[in-house]
Amino acid sequence: MRKDGTRFWANVVITAIHDERGVLLGFAKVTRDMTSRKRLEELERSHLASVQIGQARESEQKRIARELHDDLGQQITALKMSVALREVELVQQVPQVYREQLTSSAELGEQIDAMAVSLRRIASDLRPPLLDDLGLEAALELMAEGFEHRYGVLARCLAGGEALCLSDLASISLYRVAQEALTNVARHAQANEVTISLSRDELYCYLRIQDDGVGFELAGTRRPESFGLVGMNERIQQLGGTLSVESSPGTGVTVAAKLPLSGITITA
Repeated sequence: MRKDGTRFWANVVITAIHDERGVLLGFAKVTRDMTSRKRLEELERSHLASVQIGQARESEQKRIARELHDDLGQQITALKMSVALREVELVQQVPQVYREQLTSSAELGEQIDAMAVSLRRIASDLRPPLLDDLGLEAALELMAEGFEHRYGVLARCLAGGEALCLSDLASISLYRVAQEALTNVARHAQANEVTISLSRDELYCYLRIQDDGVGFELAGTRRPESFGLVGMNERIQQLGGTLSVESSPGTGVTVAAKLPLSGITITA
């Protein structure tokens, strides 16, 4: 305990002191304040727990997306085929004069199609199949196309150059950063155009999402998307990288991630 009454973690070494005849004279005590080291250990444990939780979440989302695609998706397809078969049977049995009134089955088919589209979108948001099948570049291109179609904002994906062979954790982390950045663009930016660029050099991998929207003052009041930025930052930091956000009113927002290639690449 300190003189002011506060407690601290300490490492104490007590050494007995004797005279020439071996008589105990007393003790020498050296106390080291270990509070900072303990805090660092706690932070390291928290960081490890955060990484493990993130990996478990991604694994669960991957499982759910696979079940949605393989199980529920097949059931929807079978349902549409059944409806189409019943429609053929009705057409064969109903007189020609009444066939034009059989619109309910066609409307039901359109609803099933819309349901299938929604299902594919939800499954893709949980875990894009292209990320596992064709890699990060293809997944980002599909994300840009879907964003442009959904929100009417011109979206470009620049992922040229040498293909990246990233680890699963690095790929999904960069994908989630781009996904969260585009969500913020849709909610707040009022942008006309957004660009996603993925590149690399000899040492680093770079992801950059830039929009031409209204922007915001970085030093200003906490914005609703701040929690999303915290999540993006945590994903990049756990891979040893850095995340930066540049913006000012009227100049749009640029989110840039920089990851060291050592430790996140795999052999093709």
